[in-house]
Amino acid sequence: MATPGGPPLTGSMRRGEYRNFTFRFPSHRPRVTITLTLTSPTGALCLFASNTSERPHSAATCQWAVLVNHTSTRQSTLTICTQEFHFIRGMYHVGLYCFNPGSFSLTCAEAPNVAPRAGSASGSARS
Repeated sequence: MATPGGPPLTGSMRRGEYRNFTFRFPSHRPRVTITLTLTSPTGALCLFASNTSERPHSAATCQWAVLVNHTSTRQSTLTICTQEFHFIRGMYHVGLYCFNPGSFSLTCAEAPNVAPRAGSASGSARS
């Protein structure tokens, strides 16, 4: 289990592989970012995040999703804010699915103190 500000989680994945992680969002941090970075010259990974499903693995089992790939978006940041419909403090589950082999870095941090905007996730996010 990871908390905001902890060390990055890193690894390599093969095509079709799935991994999941859990982050604890403390109640005193109203906005938290989860950043997925592709650290290899090739690869395509999708991040699924949920505060209800312990193993989010598709659009049907998550509240938020972002995609990174070597041809366009090598890094994507998901910002979860208290104003979002799906926000609750506590455990957030992240599933990574690999479409094309690659290495990644996954971080969780407190979001900067800026006014949230509608659809507060960057990248391809659902809310």
